[in-house]
Amino acid sequence: MRKIFVNIICNLSYTNKMLKLMWKNDKLYIIYLLLDIVVWSIVPFVNVYLVQESIQMLETGANFQEYIPIIVGLIVGNLLLNYIHNYLNYKRDLHGSMISVILYKNIFVKTLNLDYEKIIDKNVQEMRELSLRIIDNSRFSTMTVAFHNVVSSIIVITGISYLLAKIDFWILFIVLIIVIVNSISVMYRNKYERKVNIDINPIIKKIQYFMGIGSNYSYIKEMKLFSMNNNVINEYVNLQKEMHKGVDKIRRLSLFGYTISHICQAILNIVIYLYLGYRILVNKDLSIAEFSVFLAAVVNFNGAIQSIVTSHLQINNNGQYLKDYFEFMKIKNIVEDESIKQDLIIKEQNIIEFKNVSYRYPNQESYAIRNLSLKLNTGKKLAIVGENGSGKTTLVMLLMRMIDPTEGEILFNGINIKYFKIDEYRKMFSTVFQDFKLFAFTIKDNVSALSNEIQETIDAKVNHALSSIGLGEKMNSLSKGINTYIEQIYDKEGVLLSGGESQRVAIARALYKDSPIFILDEPTAALDPRVEYAIYSKFEEFTQNKTTLYITHRLSSTRFCDEIVVLKNGKITELGSHKELMKINGYYSELFNMQAQYYTEKSSGTKNE
Repeated sequence: MRKIFVNIICNLSYTNKMLKLMWKNDKLYIIYLLLDIVVWSIVPFVNVYLVQESIQMLETGANFQEYIPIIVGLIVGNLLLNYIHNYLNYKRDLHGSMISVILYKNIFVKTLNLDYEKIIDKNVQEMRELSLRIIDNSRFSTMTVAFHNVVSSIIVITGISYLLAKIDFWILFIVLIIVIVNSISVMYRNKYERKVNIDINPIIKKIQYFMGIGSNYSYIKEMKLFSMNNNVINEYVNLQKEMHKGVDKIRRLSLFGYTISHICQAILNIVIYLYLGYRILVNKDLSIAEFSVFLAAVVNFNGAIQSIVTSHLQINNNGQYLKDYFEFMKIKNIVEDESIKQDLIIKEQNIIEFKNVSYRYPNQESYAIRNLSLKLNTGKKLAIVGENGSGKTTLVMLLMRMIDPTEGEILFNGINIKYFKIDEYRKMFSTVFQDFKLFAFTIKDNVSALSNEIQETIDAKVNHALSSIGLGEKMNSLSKGINTYIEQIYDKEGVLLSGGESQRVAIARALYKDSPIFILDEPTAALDPRVEYAIYSKFEEFTQNKTTLYITHRLSSTRFCDEIVVLKNGKITELGSHKELMKINGYYSELFNMQAQYYTEKSSGTKNE
């Protein structure tokens, strides 16, 4: 019982937080809500008074001339109140739609500002998915409607209490018993519904993934080539069947709950009608007008009590979803102590040093990198090679401070990189990720990363970067040039770039930034050897006196590097130049010779290859 009470208080506190959030972002939403509560609370009294006056005037044989204005006035008043209620609802819903936008913006901004380490945490990802349910299912709207019903029902109960003075206590006791039975039913249904929602959340994610497949040309191309259509459709249908099972559980429970509610309501109607009928027909101490008033009073009392309890349960149930939202929003990033921050001073010669660095990803038992020590001298070309899972990308993510070491430290010119402002530190890196992403914006916006520089400067730098990696001719062939949109989400005339072209745009973005350190994670994986050679040659020009890190599987591109780091199982196994490592005849030599043999066999029949 204590646990239930604590949960209720907790959920009500989240409701209070949501109301404060709404007031902060859109005060008119709350104002329309409160005005509607007042108007909607008056409607039952007008209806009760209308019934009472009409029947009483009919019983007493009142003058018809007096009857007309009273009845018409009450009906018009009722009509006006209902119109005002609908108008206020319209205005509230209109502002409510913007609340949805604000809530999603808050989640979107929070996601973008989270530490990368938290973003890749599966638990945080699950929290984000659950927080979105408050928007997807309009939970915040349901909560405000429930709040509206609770307050208006309290006003109604207070107003009609004096009408119930002549009703025997046991009638009200029956009403309360029925309300309690219905409330228990609703409470159990809400609890079970949330459990089912949590269970089907992974299924919803999978269904959304399949919906994304249907709008992605790359997937469709693969499916058509390998005749996967029917199999993929079957997978989707199976997911829908699983989803249907979960929905069916909720609907069946709802049907059972509604059945109990209808039976209880029928019992109450029987008791009320028989009791009031007995007072009129047998005891003869009740008039027909009083019968109608008492009947309406009991019905309104029952409805108000039921509305309070049901709405409270809705608030309590939605409080769980509000909790998901606020729990996600209060996830804290790594705390940066601004008082110890130092200015980042880049010298002509800089040294980046890994000292006994280890890293373990969230919720993982094994280390991706273990006790790694490495010294990088700026102005050098460094290749990082190794098989998949050897720790190459993790090393680079640590270097860019996307993640922080679990153990050890990384120094820049002898200072721990944690002592620099993180945004300033990351300005040192121009990076092309292996899983790079282009946005459905213009080519110019993608290359300039939505830069705020003067437009003429942006255009010149973008054109220069694109020409440098061999896309100048492509840009000249487009009617809108660098202002052409990628894909066709924003513009029907948008261009669909090939894999190689997309990768070159990503490389152009790194060139545009022109940072002291270039990091290229498999930068030419989608390019043919001729284009690859041309781009590497260009990089030689752009990266003179700059530090360049190549993460690559194509070991033929490592020969021009000053130093090669060979990783295996998160540890450095070999370190040296190409000649030095080939002379050792170790792991690197083995990998290089395997690839060299492959390229030799592949090109043996090709002239001048």
